[in-house]
Amino acid sequence: MTNEILAERYGAKKPSSKRKQLVLGLSGVAAMVATTAWFAIANHSPISFTDVGFSVVSEYQVRVDFELQMPVGTVGYCNIQALSNSFGVVGHKQFQFGPFETETLRFSQAINTTDLAVTGLVDECWVGTGS
Repeated sequence: MTNEILAERYGAKKPSSKRKQLVLGLSGVAAMVATTAWFAIANHSPISFTDVGFSVVSEYQVRVDFELQMPVGTVGYCNIQALSNSFGVVGHKQFQFGPFETETLRFSQAINTTDLAVTGLVDECWVGTGS
């Protein structure tokens, strides 16, 4: 009885088509796959790095050791940072590397600091034409 009253008041609800549901579902899945693929491609970088260690040379200098992997013949850039006890950046420098004839190399770079650093690390690396 309630369904009849609602149908009389608001009109009868049209049954949804199975084909329409299938098309909408497949469209949603295709959109999610395309978005995931786009994010994967956009975040791909041919250069990678691994922090190996650091040493505090003095109150005003830190040395960062790291491995850099990049395609042969490529020029890469890395931002290296020194951080204070409160995670503030007390030293920063951009270095250019390459081109090299091997894919993986180990580097040790010194960074001057404005205050005592408690750590040093590679912030980011990329292939390209500098900053």
